[in-house]
Amino acid sequence: MKSEKIYDVRCRYLDTWISSCVRAIETIPYDAEAVRFRDKDYRIKTQGPKQYPNVKKIYIGPDVRKLEISNFMFPNVKEVVSESPAFQSGTLLIEKNRSSRYSRDFDGEKELLNTFCKTSDEVIDLSGIGSIDDYAFEGCRSKKIINMDELFMIDSMAFSGSAVFLSDTINEMQNDMCIIGNTLIRINDNAGNINIPDSVNLINPEIDFSAIENVEMSISALGELSYYHGGQMQTLSLRCPDTMSNNDIYDKLRYSGTHLRMKKILAADGNNKLASVDGIIYTKDMKQLIICPEEHGGDVIIPEGVEAISAQAFNYCNVTSISLPSTLTFIASSAFDNCKMQHINFGAGIKCIERLGRCEQLKKTEIPNQVKNIWGGAFENCTFLEHITLHEGLEEIGWDAFRGCIEMKEIEIPATVKKLGSNCLKRVNKIIFKGDSLPAGVGSALLDDDIPRNLFVYMKKDKYAGMVELVFKGKSYFLPRYVRRIDISKINEILCSTETPVEDILSSLYQFGKTWELKVDAAIKTYVSIKDKGIALYLKKVSKKIAYDYMYANRYEELAKFLDLGFVSKATLKELQKETKVMEIPEVAAVILRGLDQKQITPKRFSL
Repeated sequence: MKSEKIYDVRCRYLDTWISSCVRAIETIPYDAEAVRFRDKDYRIKTQGPKQYPNVKKIYIGPDVRKLEISNFMFPNVKEVVSESPAFQSGTLLIEKNRSSRYSRDFDGEKELLNTFCKTSDEVIDLSGIGSIDDYAFEGCRSKKIINMDELFMIDSMAFSGSAVFLSDTINEMQNDMCIIGNTLIRINDNAGNINIPDSVNLINPEIDFSAIENVEMSISALGELSYYHGGQMQTLSLRCPDTMSNNDIYDKLRYSGTHLRMKKILAADGNNKLASVDGIIYTKDMKQLIICPEEHGGDVIIPEGVEAISAQAFNYCNVTSISLPSTLTFIASSAFDNCKMQHINFGAGIKCIERLGRCEQLKKTEIPNQVKNIWGGAFENCTFLEHITLHEGLEEIGWDAFRGCIEMKEIEIPATVKKLGSNCLKRVNKIIFKGDSLPAGVGSALLDDDIPRNLFVYMKKDKYAGMVELVFKGKSYFLPRYVRRIDISKINEILCSTETPVEDILSSLYQFGKTWELKVDAAIKTYVSIKDKGIALYLKKVSKKIAYDYMYANRYEELAKFLDLGFVSKATLKELQKETKVMEIPEVAAVILRGLDQKQITPKRFSL
């Protein structure tokens, strides 16, 4: 009896892994009937310059952990013999995945890597297979696939180049579909409508639905639609079992939301759980809006009678504006996350506004007067929100409510607001309080303890980079934007004190600046606004240091304005006179001359 000759496949990783593997495998003679893989890692996914049609058997050594080969390289393999715990012996190349990330055992789900180029009369048994890898069926001429019931995942190119996608398969379809086991493998691209039966719980990602006018399917299989499927569909009609609870319906639609990129979703005929208006899905009783498909554009007017909007209902939607009914009382968190709406009318019913989500196209909006609370993160990261109108009746603004609204420069806070959450007005430059008292939490709402990099560079260009303007009873007070964390709590406490007038407290808050520069800038701005005597004494005391700091930091415009305030002494003006002459700063020198003149000091000689 003739002994079997087995040729080893060796890989040397010299430059790129593809070229090295292909060159190595060319050392195998063309008429070889058996090959053995010994090394740990083989990746020869491309066809390569040669085929080995006589190879009938592949041996896998005990150390092999990765094996990627093309069906065309060994098209006629009939048997795989594996000594490796990572692969299964049989007629197909099957990888046994680890049972968990940290496990050494290979008892997890099994993945089909290669069918090889089976003939049309050969049966492909997928018993125990959980997933199918890309190109696993490439070149396979057999359509006799059995035992697919355990499949839960198919890679997008799994059936590419196989007999399943030959033109004659269309003639074998039933109801314009090729279904094997529980898996929809292919559809007739020329069909007007496709009705996917309830037995299907897996859909081949390679299917193109773009030419189909309407696809009807069970909501139970919705999670099997790929991201690409959703973008291809024009209209999706959903069936829903009567036994499915509202929570299960919501979960199915919510977790499939990123795939629902069609323009319309309809409730299929005879549906006792869902209703559809203008391509948007509601509960049957029309009390809750569940989901709006991504490509639904234009203006959306939610019908009267709707009481709630589900979380993530308008995620990534292309709608232009949304109008809410007077019956609406609840908007779930993140209902409009990444929605492209430019305007929202909150209507006359809603009393509390939850976190809407990142609405980057929203530029302005108005909160109606029946709203009592704007909860935490309501408009967080609505980066282009420039203006929001708040009405009397509002009582609380929650934490982070307007955080990240970098285009919002100014906001008016109604007199009825009693509490501000932490960070809710962070990055807003000007806050106008309409009441005779301040709400609780002003310090933590406006101020921060984390100084950004290059702050002092920004302070030269933007006066609000290091401070916040707080308008109270018609007067502007400037607070340092950055203070110590412990001082934020202290500011909250003293602003709530009834022993000292609020105006006196606000005029002294400059002293909490986290750096000397922040203190000085806030003190000067506040003094210019209200001419406070206490601030005047402070500025006079530190005037020399301020003047020299401004000069050496090249902040000449601010230095000139500060000198005009008249706090700098005669002696210091004379010193500065000499410095400006050396440094050639004519704009400051002119101010010094004016200051000396005002103090009736005549310089002996000075030239610009």
